[in-house]
Amino acid sequence: MRKNVQKALSLALSMSMVCSLIAIDGNSYKNIVRADEIIAADEGSGSGEVEPEIDYSDLIKSDYNLLKGAGYTYSSKGQENTDTALTNGSLDGGFYNSKWGKDANQRVTITTDGIQEVSNLKSFLIFFNNANTYCKKFNIQLSLDGENFETAYESTDDFTEKVNELTVDKSNLTITQFKYVRINLLDGKKDYGYQIKEFAAIGEGENKTPNTANSSSELEEGLPVDESEFLATDYNLTYGAEYTQTSVGSQNFKVLTDGNVSGTEFVNTERNDDAKDQTFVIDIGREMSQKVSNIDYLQLYNVNDTTNVTDFEVSISLDGENYQTIGKYSGVEWEQTHYNVDLSEVTLEDFRYVKLHLINGNTGYGYQIREFAVMGKDKAYYPEVKDQTSLVSSSDKNLALNKTVYVSSTGENEGTDPTVLTNGNADAFWSSLWDATRTFEYVVIDLGKEVEPSLLSKVLVNFQNKVTYCKDYTVSVSKEFDEENPDEGFVKIGETKSIAWEVLQHFADPNGYVVTNLYDLPTEPIRYVKVYMNGHAAYGFQIKEIAVIQKTDITDATVDVTLDDELKATVSAKYSGTELVEGTDYTVEQTTTAEGIEVKLNGIGDFGGSVTKTIKAEDIAVSEAKNLTVEAIEANTLKVSFEGSNLPKEFAQVYDIYVGDKLVAENKEPGEYTFDKINAGNVTVKVVAKRGEVSSEGVSQETKISGIDISKFELFIGEIGHIYNGKEQTVPVTVKNGDEQLEEGTAYEVKYEDNVNAGTAKVIVNGIGLYEGKLEGEFTIAQANIEDDIIKKDFSNLAESYEYKVADIQPQIKMSQGDVYLSAMKDYEIVYSDNMNPGTVTMTIKGIGNYAGTIEKTFVITKRKLANTTIKTSFDANKQLNVLVQVPDNGRALTKDKDYKYTVATDATGNITITITGIGENCEGTVVKTIAAKDNPNRPTQKPTTTKIKVAKVSPKAKNVKGKKIKLSWKKIKGVKGYQVRYALSKGKLKKAKIKACKKNSYVIKKLKNKKYFVQVRAYKIVGKKKYYGAWSKVKSVKVKK
Repeated sequence: MRKNVQKALSLALSMSMVCSLIAIDGNSYKNIVRADEIIAADEGSGSGEVEPEIDYSDLIKSDYNLLKGAGYTYSSKGQENTDTALTNGSLDGGFYNSKWGKDANQRVTITTDGIQEVSNLKSFLIFFNNANTYCKKFNIQLSLDGENFETAYESTDDFTEKVNELTVDKSNLTITQFKYVRINLLDGKKDYGYQIKEFAAIGEGENKTPNTANSSSELEEGLPVDESEFLATDYNLTYGAEYTQTSVGSQNFKVLTDGNVSGTEFVNTERNDDAKDQTFVIDIGREMSQKVSNIDYLQLYNVNDTTNVTDFEVSISLDGENYQTIGKYSGVEWEQTHYNVDLSEVTLEDFRYVKLHLINGNTGYGYQIREFAVMGKDKAYYPEVKDQTSLVSSSDKNLALNKTVYVSSTGENEGTDPTVLTNGNADAFWSSLWDATRTFEYVVIDLGKEVEPSLLSKVLVNFQNKVTYCKDYTVSVSKEFDEENPDEGFVKIGETKSIAWEVLQHFADPNGYVVTNLYDLPTEPIRYVKVYMNGHAAYGFQIKEIAVIQKTDITDATVDVTLDDELKATVSAKYSGTELVEGTDYTVEQTTTAEGIEVKLNGIGDFGGSVTKTIKAEDIAVSEAKNLTVEAIEANTLKVSFEGSNLPKEFAQVYDIYVGDKLVAENKEPGEYTFDKINAGNVTVKVVAKRGEVSSEGVSQETKISGIDISKFELFIGEIGHIYNGKEQTVPVTVKNGDEQLEEGTAYEVKYEDNVNAGTAKVIVNGIGLYEGKLEGEFTIAQANIEDDIIKKDFSNLAESYEYKVADIQPQIKMSQGDVYLSAMKDYEIVYSDNMNPGTVTMTIKGIGNYAGTIEKTFVITKRKLANTTIKTSFDANKQLNVLVQVPDNGRALTKDKDYKYTVATDATGNITITITGIGENCEGTVVKTIAAKDNPNRPTQKPTTTKIKVAKVSPKAKNVKGKKIKLSWKKIKGVKGYQVRYALSKGKLKKAKIKACKKNSYVIKKLKNKKYFVQVRAYKIVGKKKYYGAWSKVKSVKVKK
């Protein structure tokens, strides 16, 4: 991190930017001009012409800049270097700066992310910061491998700070690609180093591989680091610190920690060959303690080899009394400056003092040392200074606001009004006399009244600038002030010293108010505050404002007090909503009495005064027992130990001990206790603290207690003939230890496993109470037999016979045990002989799982009657007739030529008659199915010629015969197939009467009543497959009497 340090010094120069454009191919960039940036020629020229100025800002930040964002390394870094400036694509925000006054040429090497083509390279752009820091002699080189570089441009003698367009010849380059671009700066030493705002390589086309390094930069690897550059930076943890030395030589200067090794001044100890043992003690500052873990290494610079130290030791301390060593060195060369440290034995976290113990060396002229420093890995810690502006302008906080001011002198040129020092703002300044021979100045402020010193917080001083500030000033107070004797009666209460303006700013707020904290305040009231400035300033000390800030009265804060287990107070204090910090804003004093506890807050820092809070005895909570330990030491035995809080005697406590919910000890002192006859298993021990009638909630701990192991005892199981019943089944259990029989529920409990289903059930006996362990045994649960009466059988759904249905026939049965029905495939299974085809079927029911036994039943499968089928007919796309015969209850189809066959007859009009006959082992019977001609797609398209068929009319005779009958007779008609008879109780009902058929020429009507009947007869013929009927005969009436 240290290599990124920028030195705090700033060069106040008036500089103008120099821009140089280097075009490889000779092309001019004067066409890159914005219309609003054309600047008219100087009126004094008289020419009246305007000449455009080139604006390169858009070009360098575009993707045509092949180096935009590329990382780079440098050979050295100066005090005003900006780490990312060289390739960030901007002319704003700093510049690359090489080391100031370095007597050597410098170089910068830029690395692109991707390989670039030389053919795409159009030009270079370089922007020097000003005429004092540009380089006249330089060259630019390209490389593909980072080792072999070829020159692409070299400046000529006429290169100046003016903008120039320079041309190079590409023919000098042998490489066709490049990844590295190097600038070699060859002018030698520069007082303020080389300063370059931006460097760019412009392509004919855009960069295809953008750079992702974000213009990061670092010192070129392998180059030596001059560690003296870090002495005057925040990485020097002792920079500007005060120190004491055991002796002073004739050439001694106060420069041991000034951060400078380039001058001629040095510290000098006593000139004596025997004065080898010398000590310097460096005080970093009361509020400037640093972290030990941040220490990196030491620097020590001898002047020469005749006054050098060869053996020395360095140690650190926080309190200035107890030191711990961080390095011992012997036989060192006078030119050595870097010293490693050993922190392995250091126990300190922070340190304030550094002791440099010189043990041996050349002391004829005394030790002569230019500089000593403790260097940090990171920057030194400085306390944060918040904005003080509101305090300065506050009449409640600034005791000096608008008060009378006395000064030792006043400048004659400017800053002549000392009253501005206390006007509450920094818009003007007072100046002391411009006289370089003066050795001090002072400002005395009359606070207008006497003030308790304990209310003074800090003094703020706001200096005009870094040229007219004071490095060393003190703050003192007095009850009186006499201008004739300005030092009389004043007591020093604060001091501020700084090696440089930049260091002083660490103690200043953002608006320049430097804070001087006050210590060792007197007890007597004071009225006057003096700021005494040591040294001189050529232009006088110039100060904008001095403020004397008083503390806030701690009694105005909101204070809450809580007590811990040992009744030590924890304080929370807030002022205007802001949490105050103990040790920074207040200290705490605690007093304990029988009546309660008093807690007193004393304001410190920005707070003064005191406030006391009292907590009454009855409001103080009981403190819980501490370090409770619970241990099982043997069977059924428990050891409990605990500690009490370290309480004042006025608040002594006793303790109750519980095991589970049982109180086993009462009003005990902290200590160790043993308890026996504790039940085995996990137990919780709770210790409750008591003071009088007040008890705590208690602290608890769980442990496991061992008991008497019943696994070594005997287990007896009573055998009972268990048969599966679907419920959990148990057996009598007895546990004995010799002749002693244990009691169930007190010494043990019984559990079962697998005690529902048929098979082997497990008995598990677990010890309880004073017992532990377990015993195991077994008993048997037999299968229930489905043949036995305990199983109810329901075969009501089993018929004697079933008709063939082209599928297995599986009648449903039911079996139950108690209220529970047995489940097929779980409790029983059924096996059939052939249960599809006609014949006798044997149905075998077998118990499974929890059941045993076998039951057999039979039933018959008969042939399927075709009358009990569903017949469907259809015609396919080719008008072919299809016949489907199905079993109605399951839709299964019978098989043609296996189960049935059929014939088809079609008459002249297209009517179809289908005769279907059962065949084979599975079907029987005949069914006739007709299809009307209108549903026949194959019916004749022309009506057929018809021949009228005549059937003779019948002339019957009718008479009543015995048995309530009517006998009909008629002459036989030749050529007829048969006859039909109908009769009714009235003529009007004959048309709807039932028709009886007969083959012979007589017929007897039976089962008549003693009533009058009307009778008709007709004959019919069959031609082809059609019947032709004759007319009905005349109605004959017959009265039935017998």
